[in-house]
Amino acid sequence: MRVDSSNYDPVISWNCGAQIVALNYQTGSEPTWTNDGKFLDNGRSGYVLKPHYMRDIKAPFNPAAKAKVTKHVELNIISGWQLPKVSSKEKEEKKNGKGEVIDPYVKVSINGLPSDKRSVKTKVVKNNGFNPVWKADFKLPLVNIDLATVTFIVSDSDLVSKDDFIAQYSLPLSSLRDGFRVVPLKDKHGMEHEHASLLVYAKFY
Repeated sequence: MRVDSSNYDPVISWNCGAQIVALNYQTGSEPTWTNDGKFLDNGRSGYVLKPHYMRDIKAPFNPAAKAKVTKHVELNIISGWQLPKVSSKEKEEKKNGKGEVIDPYVKVSINGLPSDKRSVKTKVVKNNGFNPVWKADFKLPLVNIDLATVTFIVSDSDLVSKDDFIAQYSLPLSSLRDGFRVVPLKDKHGMEHEHASLLVYAKFY
C-alpha cells in the first residue's frame, strides 16, 4: 500500500529468520542505514550467517519470547569532528553570503529484539559543528547482542522547526570493540563524509 518509496523496519523480518528483506535503496532513512550496518559484517560481502539458534530446526527461535539480560554496553559519546552543515542551509549561505553554525546532538539507537530496542540522546552543543564535546555516558542492557545493530545519528537542534539531519553511521553491535573508537559519518544516502567523525568509548560487561 506504500507508493512513496518509504521503508519499513527490516529488523522485524531479520528477527524471524528471513533470508532476503527488500528495501527501497533510493530512500535514505533509518531502515536503509540499519541495513547497511547489518551487512558490514563478514567483510562487507553482503552475506551474514544467522546465529546457530536460528538455524536449529529442532528448536525454533521465538524473537518475542521473554529472555534475561545477558550483558550491558556502556557507550560514552565523547566528541565530534568537522561535522557537515545542513545542505539546505548551505544553499541559503550562497544566497545570503553568510554561514550558520549548527547546534549538534547525537541520538544512539539500538535495534534488534523488541526487548533491546531503545534510543538515547546527548545534550545539544550550541554553535559548534567543528569540534563539539558531549561526554555523554549511557549504560544499556542487552538481551541478544547477535541480532542488535547500533546507529549513531547526528542532528542539528532547531527551536522553531524540525531538527535537521546531519550525518549517520550504523554497524552490528557485536562488531564494536571495547575501548576508544572513531566512528566515521555518512550522509543520508550512505556516502561517507571525508573528515567528519565521532569519538566514542565502548565497554561491554
